[in-house]
Amino acid sequence: MNRPNNNNNYNNNNNRNRNITTSGGSSSSSGSTQGGRVPLARYVNERKNEVQQLMSAIIVKKNNSRAFQSLPRYLRRRTMSTRIYRVPLHIRFRARKEMEKCANSNKTGQVINTKKGKVLRKAKRRPSYLLRDYERRQRTYKWLETHIWHAKRTHMINLWKHRIALKLNVKSFRPTFRASSHFSTIYDASYNGCFELIGERQSIIDMLKQMTPPDSLSIGANLYVTGSREGNSMLYYPNRYPFHLISPIQFLWKQQQDYNNNNDNNKKQSQIWIWVHASTIDTVQSVLEEQSKRYNLQLNSLCGELQRFELTGPKSNAVLQAVLQPFDSSTGLMDYTSDNAKVWYALSQLRSAATLPPGTVLSLNVMDPRLICKVPPSIAHAVGSVSKPSILNQQQQQQQQQDQLNNIILNWNQFKVAISPLQDKESRQSMSANIEPISQIYQRRKNPLSKTQFSSPSILLIQRDGGLSRGYGSGWDIIVPKSWGTSFWIPMIYAGAWAIALENRDTFLLEQGIPSFPGDFPDSHSYSEYHKIMTQETVSKYNRTPKGKRPNYLNNCIYFPFELNWQWILRYQGDDLHFNNNNNNNNSNKNNMNQTSDNSKKQRTETTTSSPSTTTTTTTTTTTTTNNIEDKSLPFFVYRGKLAMSLLPIKKPVMKNNKYETYTQNQPNPRGLVRVSVRMYDGGKPMTNSVIYAPTDFDLERLNNKYTQKHYGSIELDVGHPSDPETFYKETNRKPIGYVVKGEQSLVRGIGSGIGYCSAVSFVNIHLKAYEKSITPLGFAFIQNPTSRMLYPVILTLQP
Repeated sequence: MNRPNNNNNYNNNNNRNRNITTSGGSSSSSGSTQGGRVPLARYVNERKNEVQQLMSAIIVKKNNSRAFQSLPRYLRRRTMSTRIYRVPLHIRFRARKEMEKCANSNKTGQVINTKKGKVLRKAKRRPSYLLRDYERRQRTYKWLETHIWHAKRTHMINLWKHRIALKLNVKSFRPTFRASSHFSTIYDASYNGCFELIGERQSIIDMLKQMTPPDSLSIGANLYVTGSREGNSMLYYPNRYPFHLISPIQFLWKQQQDYNNNNDNNKKQSQIWIWVHASTIDTVQSVLEEQSKRYNLQLNSLCGELQRFELTGPKSNAVLQAVLQPFDSSTGLMDYTSDNAKVWYALSQLRSAATLPPGTVLSLNVMDPRLICKVPPSIAHAVGSVSKPSILNQQQQQQQQQDQLNNIILNWNQFKVAISPLQDKESRQSMSANIEPISQIYQRRKNPLSKTQFSSPSILLIQRDGGLSRGYGSGWDIIVPKSWGTSFWIPMIYAGAWAIALENRDTFLLEQGIPSFPGDFPDSHSYSEYHKIMTQETVSKYNRTPKGKRPNYLNNCIYFPFELNWQWILRYQGDDLHFNNNNNNNNSNKNNMNQTSDNSKKQRTETTTSSPSTTTTTTTTTTTTTNNIEDKSLPFFVYRGKLAMSLLPIKKPVMKNNKYETYTQNQPNPRGLVRVSVRMYDGGKPMTNSVIYAPTDFDLERLNNKYTQKHYGSIELDVGHPSDPETFYKETNRKPIGYVVKGEQSLVRGIGSGIGYCSAVSFVNIHLKAYEKSITPLGFAFIQNPTSRMLYPVILTLQP
């Protein structure tokens, strides 16, 4: 094989190098090659350009990296891809070009319109931008005036077309409970609606008479017509009691200076406020509009024009005394001489609002609370979040002041202290429009001795009675005009009131044994809508949980763990009720459902329209009902008030055999429910959606045994695992008769308690069996929590 000649290659390279001439060589001035030689200057310049291109290629990567990615890693920031001001200045121009290119092209690479740049955070914090942003966010769900305060401290929820505080951010419940039992709590209930009816007093009474229970105290009673007290009632569709409940209501007549209880006043123009729950505002408004046209009444909607706060606890009166200072706007001085101011100063001696008669109303024209905002010593020393002033030596109450206070409590209806400018439209709008901004308030605090005029609102104070005999849950409701909500809210917080949310309020009502609307009213349409919203998270969490980690409801024979089936309890298989608002149809078939006393028959006659599948109870009145409107009602109703109490069996002594004869005033309707108080008999606590079971004869005999009476214990279900609720109902000996709609461990009573609804027929049968066997306590039954197969003994007590 021939080997390559390396010497020849070496010689050829040397010959090429010799062709390059120096600058002093025999090259032409034009730099052109002469005799195959290249000029040195031209050669060096060309090589220099190549080296520069090589260096630029090394420094700048030929890939899809962004400008900020060319920086060292310790200089990179996450926000550089979206905020140009985070990119260093020497590459900011290139980064801006890249961001504009991304904004002008979509995924397909086509050029589209350039969108407006993102607003800087500095510009977003300006008041004008915040105001526009808040208005935009309230288009679907309206904010309360205290929304900004609540949003920082509570979990918010979209409910009833409002943004409402659901629960506090704190994890413990006991501090809030101590505040409600020993201090004061405050709750913003401004989402509720208010309607105003104006017309002849008798026409208003006749219209509302056919929409309220006939066995309760009438809206036209002298106790309420004077305007010195606020009343409570239930609102139904016209002439459909006890079916088709709409909502609980609170009503307040406008107090008049020259009121006398005679027939002439019934023809004068009167005014009444009706407060309804936020979930029923649209329904109530449509019903009242239709009825007011028939009675020549004027209906005005005050929704959003009034703010209502609920203060609960024994220190509620002390909080209000620290914030509210009577003021005379005509003189610009503090008010000490008017009757309203004298009554308010006399009430400063009260330890609790439970001392006053229920529903008492007091009107006050007060100084702007933002200018006062003082903390009472008793509240300051109990609450650690406020400053502690020096303790003042309180003087003993004089006998004259005590006598004056007793006179006010006993003769409240004789005082004309409920007349308020807040009930006048022009005055109410003027107070809302002339509120001073907070910047002027700060200037006034610097110069407290200035004699310039300032805004002074008029408010209404309404006493609220608690559900327990010792006064737990009592307090004050304060009604203020629009735009004054935050001006009163923050000073009352500084004065020692603890803010609570919706869940806390429902728990406090449960402690009092009072049902909360709409969660504890199964005979209203708002009940199903409310539970559908509140159980969404519970159902979603249950579906996300693995089967081995979640309770097996079917194994526990719980067939309705999230949505209660009342027809299964009542054993009702018919269709829903259809009501026809025609007076001729209502009067065509009239049969007595309940056997009432002769006195009640003289006042009102309860009639029943019976058919093979439905039983409709109506109330006959002298007025006619609306025409050509057909509404759908639930297939069951709830006994309330005196009608519920008439179902309880009564023991009547018989002289012949020295025994007692048991009878009931009214026979229960198969489609009726009764509200009961559930109290654990031997420990434990009832859970929401627990099933209530009726005891057997063996259970009652075991209860009569002195050895098992004190410690009855729990028992297990007597059936297997049927997959069908109807099969379970046939096989079990203890029949289900109701549900627990809300239950928890009561911190007031120290035992597990709750609120439930039972079949009226089954509840009466339980009492009749107990009377026959002479067994105490009455109302003995069982409950089954959804997470267990065990049955726990409870005591059921009727709640009218």
